[in-house]
Amino acid sequence: MTVHYTVKQNFLSMRGSSTITDAQGNDAYLVKGSLVHIPKQFTLSDASGHERMRITKKMISFLPTFVVSSQNKEVAVIKKRLSVIRAKYDINAMGLEIQGSWLDMNFSVTKGNKEIAVVDKRWISVMNTYDVAIEDEAYTEIILGLVIAINFLKDEESGHNN
Repeated sequence: MTVHYTVKQNFLSMRGSSTITDAQGNDAYLVKGSLVHIPKQFTLSDASGHERMRITKKMISFLPTFVVSSQNKEVAVIKKRLSVIRAKYDINAMGLEIQGSWLDMNFSVTKGNKEIAVVDKRWISVMNTYDVAIEDEAYTEIILGLVIAINFLKDEESGHNN
């Protein structure tokens, strides 16, 4: 059964907190960004307030790198590659692969030949809004953590988070 979430960019400035809603519009997750914490980090908590994921920007890294962890265990690393023309990133996340244009936030996440999730940017919206459809609920929080980290990296590169 596919589970749907809506992620709005208002949390991506990371000057506060925001919610990720389910298909019925109910608050499903809370995202909190660090205002002055170094290194930059975000937490993804469930509706009960329990921390599910922590997304942290590595301070000592030649190129921008984010680590996504759950219960103090690293579950994903997103690292910018050296590129002259267009930003490119490597993602190492539990054998997951991203297919499509994740730089434009329209991509699918697969594991082997199985589609795990689809992320689509809504183009007609006041703020950046992403529809996230997750086929395998076991990956819900890692997928949401990846969306948060990827979008922050994109915004940082364009100067929106300075």
